[in-house]
Amino acid sequence: MLGDLTLPAGHYTQIRFMLDIPEIGPPPANPGCYIEFADNSTAPLFVPSGGETGYIAIGQFTVPINGEVEVTADFDVRKAVVTMNSYYILVPTIRLIVNDQAGSIRGHITSNSGYTDVIVFAYEDETWAETEDDDPAVGQSRFPNSVTSAKMEGEGGYVLAFLAAGTYDLAVAGYNGAEFGEVLGFVSDVVVESGPTPTIVDIDTDALEGSM
Repeated sequence: MLGDLTLPAGHYTQIRFMLDIPEIGPPPANPGCYIEFADNSTAPLFVPSGGETGYIAIGQFTVPINGEVEVTADFDVRKAVVTMNSYYILVPTIRLIVNDQAGSIRGHITSNSGYTDVIVFAYEDETWAETEDDDPAVGQSRFPNSVTSAKMEGEGGYVLAFLAAGTYDLAVAGYNGAEFGEVLGFVSDVVVESGPTPTIVDIDTDALEGSM
């Protein structure tokens, strides 16, 4: 819980988070924003212009007169953290979702792909491009137009959470740890409705669509 705010009634399109961040240049004296690795070491995590303009979250929500609205700020770390010139950069991919308007996709993955990890990327209907899985440019991420992603957990389950109601396409990719392997296939036209009941999509990597 980040906090409660009292705001004038009306329609809003973004929130800016003011972060305690280091500046690129000399070694930061007190980096309040950092990335921690598996060996417990850390490195500064920079946010371009974040100290001046804030870390911007984009989304539509309305504050009613004499009412309240609950909003979740969600970001996908696979898209949000990139490297550039040996620096770790936090890019503004955070999105705002009204809680009672959000849905989710969940299910079980059966994989005979040979990869150690399987990751599912959710795309708004018909927004997949053939260049999505290309090697990213410096400072960019792979699968740039995806809304969010989810990794197959130990028992094979996955959850794509905080999705606006609508139709989605799923791209399923094989990884060996952090190393991208290939797109294993697709699941098209998955309908998500608002509310606590998830859309169930079980995935068999041997039975995926070959294109989208």
